Amino acid sequence: GYGAGAVFETGNEWDLSSPRDQNKIAIAAAQQTRLCYETLKPKFPNTRIATTGPTNYGNQYDWHMNYFGELGKNAADIITVHAYGEGEPIEYSLAGELKDRTSDTVGTRRAADESGYEDAELWVTEWGSTAYGNYAHGKVQQASGIAIKHNQLLQAGVDRWFLFQTIDKLNDQYRANKEFHFGMLDYERVANPMGVVIANVNDLFHDADFVSWQGIDPKKTEMHRYKKRNSGMDLISLASNKKNESVSMNLGTDEVTLYDMYGNETIVKSPDGTFNFCFNENPIYVAGYFTKFEIIEKAVLTALL
Repeated sequence: GYGAGAVFETGNEWDLSSPRDQNKIAIAAAQQTRLCYETLKPKFPNTRIATTGPTNYGNQYDWHMNYFGELGKNAADIITVHAYGEGEPIEYSLAGELKDRTSDTVGTRRAADESGYEDAELWVTEWGSTAYGNYAHGKVQQASGIAIKHNQLLQAGVDRWFLFQTIDKLNDQYRANKEFHFGMLDYERVANPMGVVIANVNDLFHDADFVSWQGIDPKKTEMHRYKKRNSGMDLISLASNKKNESVSMNLGTDEVTLYDMYGNETIVKSPDGTFNFCFNENPIYVAGYFTKFEIIEKAVLTALL
């Protein structure tokens, strides 16, 4: 029989099949999930049944409330959704993820919690950012888009995510088809900037728990704060739509490690715990043992490289 590691996702992007009949589609998808659960679980009790993974377009909160209303309780083990990006700037991301609380990961988690599935894991079974979408115009913007989206996945409490595409399908002459450019390796199997970013965030965040989010400049600059389980170290991520943004902070420590989004690190020291961080749409990460966490309006810069 199937082992404990077997997971069955019971549908894929049903919401695309009939945009005008989303309620009916959600109900039909839930009926299929329940049928799979009732059929497989008695024979293979160690398997886990996952819900239908819809797209991240539209109001996923409403879609999932209809879905869970038909599904009922105790009919799925894992909640799934897709979470794509096209190199969106933070302004777009904030409007979708943090303001209306209805889109992809946030809306799905919220609907699951309100429907009796608060203990179920949330998986993003398709995740990625194309290099040539509505916003991204190349591999670096693709990489920064995926770094920004990664923060949002952690903030939404996503437990596991899977890349849609590991390797680009074709070379740059096919830029017109964005579906060919979601990979973290190019078509010659060489890591592109997104591949390096993913390696870096896996290293930095593998034991990091989300603590808080702060919009420093609404729709333009954001900060995510984390705590690392193994070491107790503090970790923050800073990113902005602005070409040149700076934030002064009193972290109550004399030394932090500064990482760019690719993982290059610099030790930064300060005699009084005050630091000034400069960044843009490419996120930076700051790690250390903070005893304070204060944003300073106008600071006398004392941090030394």
